[in-house]
Amino acid sequence: DPPFSVAIRWTVNAPGGDRVVYVDGLYANDAGVSRMVVQPTGGVAKLFTGGSVLREPTAKDVLDKTLRPITDFGFRNALVSILEVSREGDRIGAIRREFEGAADVGGQPCLVLMRIIDEPWREDIPHRTRIFIDRDLLLPIRLEGYDGDGELMWEYQFDDVRLNVGLGDEDFTPEANGIAPPG
Repeated sequence: DPPFSVAIRWTVNAPGGDRVVYVDGLYANDAGVSRMVVQPTGGVAKLFTGGSVLREPTAKDVLDKTLRPITDFGFRNALVSILEVSREGDRIGAIRREFEGAADVGGQPCLVLMRIIDEPWREDIPHRTRIFIDRDLLLPIRLEGYDGDGELMWEYQFDDVRLNVGLGDEDFTPEANGIAPPG
């Protein structure tokens, strides 16, 4: 099996770095923790860092800028998280689900499900989660989390999803993603 690998380029709202590459097992620190290669967003930061920095995915300052670490990224991990929270909610009797009908997300027809938790048992669980399931791919291509007052806390959307496009290890290098290799 290839290592878990992620390459992201933000087009809006970059959380401190606009490009990131993470490959499980690479760029490990002395404790063996794999680090991600991050391209800072600011020109001055790029100048002083040589164009990239190594960051631990679970460092406090990294997690202050994102909902979850990059190690939780991807459709599989999103589905696992949705199912784990739903199963725990069922176990403790704290969850309701509603079917909200159909919607279009980035040109893709979706089914919309709402997960409702009146009293979340963890801080990272929203009161309401709207899940948009692509009808063709059967994947969650949009997620929205709402607080107890109905205010949007976060949203993730995946556009132009293509599966099994033949990516290899060479596609998950800093150079292949426009990032200077770490110095």
